[in-house]
Amino acid sequence: MLICPQQQAQLHVRRGEKAEAAHYYKLNLDAIDTMNLSGTDAVEALHFLSEHSLVRFTHVFHSLKVSLSTRQRSVRQGDAASQAVP
Repeated sequence: MLICPQQQAQLHVRRGEKAEAAHYYKLNLDAIDTMNLSGTDAVEALHFLSEHSLVRFTHVFHSLKVSLSTRQRSVRQGDAASQAVP
């Protein structure tokens, strides 16, 4: 049995497998674009991919922010230690 990318994406969403769902939504969008189609499948795919990308961006941004804060604290502690030494 052949399952179209849109159905596979929906299946992965129901299973909570968002990265896999994004892959199949992207495949379906590529096919829709190639065939110059539009419709609810395209809207659903674009909606999912925009939310998925936003979540990934937010996660990466938060990780970078935490990493930067840790480095800044380390630098400040190093500066304080060097000033304490006569």
